[in-house]
Amino acid sequence: VEAGGMYRLVACPSGQALVDSVAGAFAHDAQSCVPCGSGEYIVGTNSSAYTCQACPVGAACDGSSLRGLVAGSVWAVDYARGQYVLTSCPPGYELANTLSNGDFSHASQECRLCASFFYCPGGA
Repeated sequence: VEAGGMYRLVACPSGQALVDSVAGAFAHDAQSCVPCGSGEYIVGTNSSAYTCQACPVGAACDGSSLRGLVAGSVWAVDYARGQYVLTSCPPGYELANTLSNGDFSHASQECRLCASFFYCPGGA
């Protein structure tokens, strides 16, 4: 209970984003839990800082969680960004997470099968 006897939403169920602001300012009447869609995930439901994120190409998402498509791929939460980041791939795969210009791309993260006649030890 906040000052003035009003309640503040502090958490939402798994797979739902906490919304409590309008144009960046807290708004009591805007408080709600908004479900993430299929093909999305959310890293935390106890803060409006976390929003539903589109699933990267190398993962499957069910609205609340993320699962790598390649067994042995390792995904870690980057709480500052509110996103999962692919940190390593198993042997035989290479980690891909950049655009052609070299910039990090959340959407393009995946473990790519190593090209024929190349050796990919796995890892970062």
